Amino acid sequence: MRNYKNNKIRLIDCVSDLALATIILGIGMMVLGSTMIIGSAIRLTNGYSLFGGSSSLLFFGITHGIMFIANGVLLSLFCVMVATTHPLAGSFTALNIFALICALFDVIVLITCAALGGGALGAVVSLAGIAISATITCLIKKLRTGAEKMARSQAYNVVYGLKKAG
Repeated sequence: MRNYKNNKIRLIDCVSDLALATIILGIGMMVLGSTMIIGSAIRLTNGYSLFGGSSSLLFFGITHGIMFIANGVLLSLFCVMVATTHPLAGSFTALNIFALICALFDVIVLITCAALGGGALGAVVSLAGIAISATITCLIKKLRTGAEKMARSQAYNVVYGLKKAG
């Protein structure tokens, strides 16, 4: 980013190593999910059926691929929101709704995997997706509560300072 006042480059120095690693993990999840979907789509174009027999693995590949992409986007957005900006109430709400939708989709994928006779690996992947979405939802709630407390305490300090000055 350029600072227009004196044309110097401004650096964002508040991104921690953990936030950067989580953003990279989210990008990796998106790449893995995309390859799962592309691989399943290639197999479907070769004439395999989506349901029945061993080709239900293609269905699991597509659903888990979508789940990986959604959770990767969720992780990346959460870390970018927290690390680079001062989150607003609207971004908290939007990210919380997205996290709840991801968690609901992960539960649906787990139930579908169990109903169609998926293996233990599919259940583990679905449970990992549920854990990611639920953790992000809890973190958003905790951040929102902390931000509201900070806003109330700063508002009190401003009012107290104005009363003391006037």
